[in-house]
Amino acid sequence: MARAHVCASLLGLGLMLAASSTDARELEFFIENRLGGDSNVFRRSEESTGDLRPKAGGVWEISPRLTLRDDRDELEYDFRYQPTYERFFAVEDSGDEGDFSGFDHTASAEYLWRVSPAASIGANGRFSRQRRPREGFLDLGPVTAPPLEQTDDEYVQRSDGRLFVSYALSPRFSLQGNYSFDDLDVSPQNQSDTRSHTFSTGVLYAIGERTQVGVNASYRDRETRASVDPDGDPSTGFPLDPTLALREFRSETQTFDVSFSISHEVTRRVAMEIAVGPSSFDTRDEDSLGNVSFSNDDSFFAVVRATYAWRFGGVEVGYTRSEGGGGGAAAASSILDSVTASLRWTPQRLWVVRLRGTYTHRESVASDAFFGRDTRSDLIAASANVQRRLTEELSLIANFRYSRSTLDEFTPFVPVSGGFLANVSRRARNENIQGFISVRYTFDPYVF
Repeated sequence: MARAHVCASLLGLGLMLAASSTDARELEFFIENRLGGDSNVFRRSEESTGDLRPKAGGVWEISPRLTLRDDRDELEYDFRYQPTYERFFAVEDSGDEGDFSGFDHTASAEYLWRVSPAASIGANGRFSRQRRPREGFLDLGPVTAPPLEQTDDEYVQRSDGRLFVSYALSPRFSLQGNYSFDDLDVSPQNQSDTRSHTFSTGVLYAIGERTQVGVNASYRDRETRASVDPDGDPSTGFPLDPTLALREFRSETQTFDVSFSISHEVTRRVAMEIAVGPSSFDTRDEDSLGNVSFSNDDSFFAVVRATYAWRFGGVEVGYTRSEGGGGGAAAASSILDSVTASLRWTPQRLWVVRLRGTYTHRESVASDAFFGRDTRSDLIAASANVQRRLTEELSLIANFRYSRSTLDEFTPFVPVSGGFLANVSRRARNENIQGFISVRYTFDPYVF
């Protein structure tokens, strides 16, 4: 697939450039063995009944990771790949746990080239193909958009990438240019797949040694697609007509926004960043029956972040309002409001404690083609991770995660014999508790 090829190409480019460097590079490998439990193996909603209700089970995982990095000269890079084999056992009311065991994959790449003291070029990317959310496997934090709570062993594939250029005209004044893309591919056809391309440019000006202000303008083009299958599961209680063809919904949203930013280092330990600005959306919707409609909307985007660092750790809190892809039955662009808080604490040399909490509200941009109805979802997630290094190579890790999501979803008119079904909507609530103990063995890095 194209999105996988982009990330693979980025990794390949970095490896090729790394091979040409004459300075030392580091190749690191570790393998992690996990054993734990999951309260909702299939991520099914609380409204599910019968054989489709939520089921608890045990989980065994083995997850190696390969890392190649170098950060000691004008060419910096960090490439990581981590597959995970997951095996379920003792699943509630299930006699064949092996049917839904399998592999998940995550990969990331970061690259920075300091062309001169005034100019730099960089790129980064991430790819994941997984059935269940996995926080922190690559130690890069979660993606901007909240994870979809996958169900029934179906994959969600995500990829995103960014290319940026920075040039300093003077010690205080600099220019920046960015191109980025993101792609979401969901297995169920009635969930919207989405792909976007974003172009942005901006200027930054330093006011003194601790304060920086800036202006940034961006344009984004997002395409989404979803389908309604008349031969699907009639869970709504209405008889669908299997003689009718699949109905597809397509949407293209163009977003324009301008943001004004200020960042300030309050003290040596405390820093703050604020960026806010207006945004406008223009959307064209179309279905396979030839119906076309247009709509527009206005909103604002914002980023507010504060960090505090001390000798034994750091705290970060933030709020983000951004545009994102769909994910429900309505193929539409979405507005995401997210609040996060994280803590990293090293009470002793051999101990590391990580805590993280997130609340995200996702609301689709109103669309005439989908009859002006919105898709809304809320996600609350909290995780705790404690790591104890037993030796230089061996570590013991305990991890706990709780999440609860609510999805209010309106399904577009469903074609049936003699007409359409209107006002087909549903609410799905999903709660999940995960916990595991793992042993990680890190081999001595290979320096070359």
